[in-house]
Amino acid sequence: MSGVLVRWMHLAGHEQVIVFYRSCFAVAFYLVVIVAARRTKDLKPGGQSVMLIASGLVTAAFAICVYKAYNLVSVGSATFLLYLSPLLVAVMAPLVLKEKLERSTLLCLGIALAGTGLLSWGQSGNSGGSSALGIVYALASALAWAVLMIIWKKLRETTSPFTIGIWTNAVCAAAAAAFAIPSTYLVTPKAWVALVVFGTVSFGAASLTYFYALKQVKVQDAAILSYIEPVSAMVLGFALLGEAPRPQDYLGAALIVVAGILLLKLRTSVGGPEAEIEFGEAPEP
Repeated sequence: MSGVLVRWMHLAGHEQVIVFYRSCFAVAFYLVVIVAARRTKDLKPGGQSVMLIASGLVTAAFAICVYKAYNLVSVGSATFLLYLSPLLVAVMAPLVLKEKLERSTLLCLGIALAGTGLLSWGQSGNSGGSSALGIVYALASALAWAVLMIIWKKLRETTSPFTIGIWTNAVCAAAAAAFAIPSTYLVTPKAWVALVVFGTVSFGAASLTYFYALKQVKVQDAAILSYIEPVSAMVLGFALLGEAPRPQDYLGAALIVVAGILLLKLRTSVGGPEAEIEFGEAPEP
């Protein structure tokens, strides 16, 4: 939904406004859920203050970088570079989390990346071209997203998803506040509606679900499954913005769906153990 909602806001060049207010509405969502669930103890950082603050700051950096990239380079280039992040996760996870890098991960990653390449090929954005600064922003957003996935996976070992969600968004809002509040006058009624949905649905309910699920799977698998996002963006772009898919888009989407199904099939199979590539010691059973 992100691409559609951002397009409806018409705040290109004022990305800090989007980051600030979507985070504020996300904080409001988490507060309501925490109070309703009587989990006020989850408002405390629980000894993870440093990582929670880092989560919020990296989230702010990621959002600014990805929105800037979409305004400076073609949508296709920005999307492809952003979705290099699962490759970075596959490299970082064995080193930081001691996860084993399985050959099936590389296979599914390659299929999904090829599909993303087809979805991205030939698309143009506001600039219609590329710039060195835009490419830097896109690569920085990929790195930031990979780091975020590692941070969140590490936090989920000991921290409630409610704590991660409210602290991440609160810190993110605080980081953008001074730059965003003076530009509030630019927000139209339609943009306010989009911001509320963005904050409560995309960064509230969806992120809460994501944090719960992240504890149950390898971060590498979560990264590969994130490739479904450009497919859903294509569907929503057609349904809500009238952007008709091109022939290669269907093939790209099919490859991404195949990669996801293959990954799930391999993970739920009861066959023998997979061959693995170790970058560090395996965790204790």
